[in-house]
Amino acid sequence: MRRDGSTLMGIIFGAAVGTVIGMLLAPEKGSDTRQKIVDNAKDLKNKLADNLEQLSREVGSKVAAKKATLDEQIEELMSNASYKTEDIINTLEEKLEALRDKNKKYQK
Repeated sequence: MRRDGSTLMGIIFGAAVGTVIGMLLAPEKGSDTRQKIVDNAKDLKNKLADNLEQLSREVGSKVAAKKATLDEQIEELMSNASYKTEDIINTLEEKLEALRDKNKKYQK
């Protein structure tokens, strides 16, 4: 994800620099050139805001999906642990009963 963001920022930065250099070298009035720079800066700001919002939505949805998966895994682990606990208790009760029987034999 970070690599995609870095690439996108590099492309946007390169386009902005190219646009500014092209406008500065164009044979137009200074006020027109300044206005174009301001307009392009506003467009760039809006594009960056849109890209940031989209990235934020994508990250949010991925985090939500991972959280749901983690919740399911925890629930499954707890369920499995519950079954294992019952098995252990049953085994211990059987062993205890066997020990009680042995103890009764030794008491006689």
